[in-house]
Amino acid sequence: MTESTGRSSSAKGFVETSITAFKRTLKIGGPIPKLKPNEKLLRKTQSLCPVCYRMLPAIVFERDGKVWIRKICPEHGEIEEIYWGDAELYRKALKWEVKSKPIKVVYTKAEAPCPFTCGLCPYHMTYTALANIVLTNRCDLSCWYCFFYAEKAGYV
Repeated sequence: MTESTGRSSSAKGFVETSITAFKRTLKIGGPIPKLKPNEKLLRKTQSLCPVCYRMLPAIVFERDGKVWIRKICPEHGEIEEIYWGDAELYRKALKWEVKSKPIKVVYTKAEAPCPFTCGLCPYHMTYTALANIVLTNRCDLSCWYCFFYAEKAGYV
């Protein structure tokens, strides 16, 4: 992993940096989204632009009984997506949130920041929270909408 120096662009109003990993330059940084009227901030986080995969600061907020996430990509504009369909259910789920701790067994070398190095790398801070078990022999692991989608990896 090669990291370039961060550069601040006063015209842009945020610090931008990039890293080179996997023969690709990955951009990091963007403006911090602002809350709009009738929105309640729930947390700040990081997210990705769905077009260019730039790592961006993001906010998670409540509006009209739902939880949303907003990020602003300097190249692709503001992106707002539903994060949780029911704000009350989101608050109930947060009761089960536990303090993260580093995993003990590492399987992947950290070549880039999360989420670009996929797998259990030294930066990984959680264990399995939701284990999925296929209870049918009819599943061929090839439906694009399922997060079991093994076909994308090219092997099962």
